[in-house]
Amino acid sequence: ISLLSEIPDAWSAAVHRWRAMNAPHRIGDAPSFNHEYLLYQILIGAWPITADRLVSYMIKAAREEKARTSWTDVNEQYETVLADFTRGLLTDRAFILDLESFLLPLLGRARITSLSQTLIKCTAPGVPDFYQGAELWDLSLVDPDNRREVDFDLRQRLLKDVRDASLDEVLARMEEGLPKLFVIHRALQLRRRRSELFGPAGEYCPIAAEGACREHIVAFMRGGRAITIAPRLLARLGDDWKDSSIQLPHGQWRDEFSGQTLSGRVQIAQVFAKFPVALLAV
Repeated sequence: ISLLSEIPDAWSAAVHRWRAMNAPHRIGDAPSFNHEYLLYQILIGAWPITADRLVSYMIKAAREEKARTSWTDVNEQYETVLADFTRGLLTDRAFILDLESFLLPLLGRARITSLSQTLIKCTAPGVPDFYQGAELWDLSLVDPDNRREVDFDLRQRLLKDVRDASLDEVLARMEEGLPKLFVIHRALQLRRRRSELFGPAGEYCPIAAEGACREHIVAFMRGGRAITIAPRLLARLGDDWKDSSIQLPHGQWRDEFSGQTLSGRVQIAQVFAKFPVALLAV
């Protein structure tokens, strides 16, 4: 969903188009524009999703907004219209095809954004906190949707795979969420081996990127011996890092993910040549 803030014109055009397409599903002024807009946003963030999960979320959101219905004053008529509208959209093939055509170009960048956020969480000051089940791509909504049973057996099997898999194998299993589990595993292993770098006494300082795409890079050093490099604002970036580079402190820095060794001033394209994020240690 965060990518939508980078493409406001395309997002606005899509919402207006979907509003017109889905007018036959509305009854009078129901559902409200706010609820319809929220529904489109949630579909982008959680697709694919079942009707039951989506309807449950929309009713909860409407009640908590307290404009048309609430927990203490339930408007059954409005909630029925909202539920029917939601279900109607999911059975409208033309709308779903349009939704998926809008979403598809965002998926790759959304997953890299997830890897960036995950790496930063693992290496920034503080203790990394992982909600149960979120070791893989997680498209859960708020409670009670995010309290569904977690398949821990699957995660244990994938963790075993991650320990033995090559980088190419990890990337080939993108759909399964293996790259995210890979980032978590490698980052936490480094924290375990070099705990002094990430503890209260571990230095935390920024490293500035340079070049045309410098605003698309977040980089910082922990304890003088570990460096996080993660991309940001990917919807506006395109696929070319141009002349963007980063100056590494003195030493031979090994990337915990790709295994490559880097030193001196390096091009961002080289840093991310084998994997979308980097965690360097010396």
